[in-house]
Amino acid sequence: MKTEVINKTIELSDNLELILNCAMRYVMGRRTYIVGTFCDYVKSIMTDLSLITLERRIRKFLG
Repeated sequence: MKTEVINKTIELSDNLELILNCAMRYVMGRRTYIVGTFCDYVKSIMTDLSLITLERRIRKFLG
């Protein structure tokens, strides 16, 4: 079975960033493959995230 790579562009709306923040909170409590998958995805779009989203992530980790 071949794996097909499909690249699609999605707009980073306020709602999508909110969903990413919620997903991050969910992932932080897990010890499964989803942690690595989520982190890889977020790293790939990090430069496109808003400053507010990045500040929220920093605050969450640093307290």
